Amino acid sequence: MKYIFCKQCGNEISEDGTHHFCSKECAYEYGKKMTIQRNKNSENFKGYSEGLVKGVCDICKNEFNKNNKVHKYCSKECVKIAAEKRWDLINRGIYNKNSKSYNYYKLRFEVFKRNNFTCQYCGRNVKDDGVKLHCDHIIPKNKGGENTDSNLITSCEECNLGKGDCLLEEKRMEVENEI
Repeated sequence: MKYIFCKQCGNEISEDGTHHFCSKECAYEYGKKMTIQRNKNSENFKGYSEGLVKGVCDICKNEFNKNNKVHKYCSKECVKIAAEKRWDLINRGIYNKNSKSYNYYKLRFEVFKRNNFTCQYCGRNVKDDGVKLHCDHIIPKNKGGENTDSNLITSCEECNLGKGDCLLEEKRMEVENEI
């Protein structure tokens, strides 16, 4: 039997062709070490691992060393406070009402409700057919369409992905005139 050595701790292990570590803990520690090393070499993480990038905590307003671009809180306690505030606002129905994502999701639900949770292209719906619905832009965003209720329509996943960024309004009008 041939023996190899653990990549993390150097302990001798028998070779079966699949394992490079003596335990799950060594594999985890090695992965963590390699991630830190990759991050140090990455342009996106320059300065974060060395503690050179400073941030201001969103909760207590104390300055702290950021670990990455989205790091917002200085401690676990501040993370906990932020989560409690979010849940309170969510339960009261007022979380991020000014954010673009909140407004879009609210608009998307209104479009689904307006179209009775039914694909406007093929007529399938969630209740009877179990389809996954998308909110489709009639005039695609890359052709100047906006996120407005008059430019959004309910579409099943298959119809929306098949349509892509085509304009189908003229074809839909032809079909409606034939009926």
